[in-house]
Amino acid sequence: MKHLLIMVVGFFLVEWYSYPSCSVSGMTCMKILGVDEYRSRRFNGVLTYFELEGVPNPEWVQIFERLVHNTANKIWVEGYCIVIDMIKNDAAQQLEFLQSKCDETTEKLKHSQNCL
Repeated sequence: MKHLLIMVVGFFLVEWYSYPSCSVSGMTCMKILGVDEYRSRRFNGVLTYFELEGVPNPEWVQIFERLVHNTANKIWVEGYCIVIDMIKNDAAQQLEFLQSKCDETTEKLKHSQNCL
């Protein structure tokens, strides 16, 4: 669930969305909700932003980025989005790949926390 926050900074009205932070306990998996069209459009289709259901914790981000490090496209996490440097028409194919890496990341994080 996202909440709209509106704030006046000087003479400018600034709005953004606040997303819940996800932790592994109680989380079955980090789901991708779809493409963030607004953020993707700002970069003329060169960068595609996949919106996550929440903001992953730093450990999750570290494991995820390690898993996708050697892929053909540059992939990283920015806040509540996974960003991929690619042509947008490949988004459907990449969505399946990224979701599988999200699932794998969550499993690795759960396993590492159980071993502590």
